[in-house]
Amino acid sequence: MTARSTRVNMSKEDVNAVMASTAAPDRDQSQQTTDNKPGKLRIGFPDPSLGNNDKFVRQLTDFINAIYIEGESEFWKWGKIERCQPPEVRDLIVSGELALAWVQQHHEPSGASPIPSLEDVVGCIKIHMTDDKIGTFGMLTSAPAYRGQGVGRDLVQFAEAWASEHGAVMMQMELLFANGWHHPLKTRLAGWYERAGYKLVKSINMSDMFPDLATLLEKPCNLRVYQKRLS
Repeated sequence: MTARSTRVNMSKEDVNAVMASTAAPDRDQSQQTTDNKPGKLRIGFPDPSLGNNDKFVRQLTDFINAIYIEGESEFWKWGKIERCQPPEVRDLIVSGELALAWVQQHHEPSGASPIPSLEDVVGCIKIHMTDDKIGTFGMLTSAPAYRGQGVGRDLVQFAEAWASEHGAVMMQMELLFANGWHHPLKTRLAGWYERAGYKLVKSINMSDMFPDLATLLEKPCNLRVYQKRLS
């Protein structure tokens, strides 16, 4: 788990504005496609040059943070945590470790590195390979209007396929989970990952692993580690 920043600039009003900025799609737009036709969902690594677009990076950072603030508002002391900051997002884009999901609005030449418009982005996922043939993913987000339409599933499948192509035999992810209390969203997420083939292999108390970060938690939490063997 990447240690999160303790600086936050987003008020609750900012979060609501970001969350409302994505219009609901037609259902057929949520299906992953490999063609370049407009109106289809695409998933891929954006052109690294987008990392030099400060506006894109800042707004994508706000999008990611808004999703996490919405989903983890009961976990953290309000106003003291961000999932990521612009320098991290910029580095992930430049290094080719942040895949985006976006609804393509115009024809894109085959083979070209995509440069999606931010208003078309509906989700993202961070993908990384460790030295021991394990692929990892995190920072999985999808716009609220697109949930339940396969965006998260397609992002995870994209990460698994990419990791497998690069020699991974195992995929790993982490989930912040309530310890001694119930959080319906995290419980649903755990079930979602388990149905996708992920098995719980370890549960670590946040106070033991990240004592400084744990002081920002509103309630006790564990970090669950899940793995899935890739065929």
